[in-house]
Amino acid sequence: MYIFIKLFIFLPFIGVSDGLTQKITVDGRLLCIKVPLENVKIKLMEENILFDEMMSEGVTDNKGYFNISGEYIEYTKIEPYIEINYKCPESGEEAVEEKKFLYVPSNVFRYLGYTRNFKFKFDDIDLIRIKKRVVWYFF
Repeated sequence: MYIFIKLFIFLPFIGVSDGLTQKITVDGRLLCIKVPLENVKIKLMEENILFDEMMSEGVTDNKGYFNISGEYIEYTKIEPYIEINYKCPESGEEAVEEKKFLYVPSNVFRYLGYTRNFKFKFDDIDLIRIKKRVVWYFF
């Protein structure tokens, strides 16, 4: 009888034990010394404690623009970032492939009722001017 009482109490929570589906769309434009970077691979990632997971990926167009959407199931708010692998020559030097990580600021994730669909615009990103790992802030 005690087992049935436990099952009766915890049964309603089984359906919500998967977490909440949260969606994010990020867009922007990649530049190298003010020149658009085309066909650059961009991954939309979710930061986790052990292993980060890819939510989606895409490439920039011929003008350097990108628009990537992804979703992730999580109990807490998601911590997405974009991973960019690119080549950008500096002042006559040969271009070397580099990797940069740009994080979506946490204040983007303001929950309004059941809305879990977020958007963030990175605007123009001149990769030559930023460090390897950057968190965007806006007010």
